[in-house]
Amino acid sequence: MAIGIALIVLGFFLLFVEATMPGFLIAVPATVVLVFGIILMVDDSIMEGPEGVVLLLIVGVATLVGTLKFYQSLAPPVDPATGGIVTHIGKTGKIVKTVNADDFSGKVKIGVERVRAISKEGEIAVGTKVEIVDAEGIHVTVVPIKGDE
Repeated sequence: MAIGIALIVLGFFLLFVEATMPGFLIAVPATVVLVFGIILMVDDSIMEGPEGVVLLLIVGVATLVGTLKFYQSLAPPVDPATGGIVTHIGKTGKIVKTVNADDFSGKVKIGVERVRAISKEGEIAVGTKVEIVDAEGIHVTVVPIKGDE
């Protein structure tokens, strides 16, 4: 029973470390360690025979797969962008940094992405909804959407 308690404490400690310093990727093994600890607290004699070790391995793999699926459902992978900046032509966005016709210091937010922008029609103020009419290199050309200024 002492081993079970030790594994549960270790599992919670690893989850705490992952929660306070994300990126160590120890939440999945921590969950497996917790499950092992719970099993050993219920029946610590399970380790006495080879069938118990096999059972723990099966439960461990099932817990590993289940936990991975659970965490993947929380943050599904995002498809990488394809097609480059020209895919933004025709989309709408919102100015997040004043855009001018003579420099590329302005920025427009298109979805969740912030892109350098230049104006086709003079200065465009922050908050203005715009349409992307051209794209080249790493910047887009925008025009204000009439009626949304």
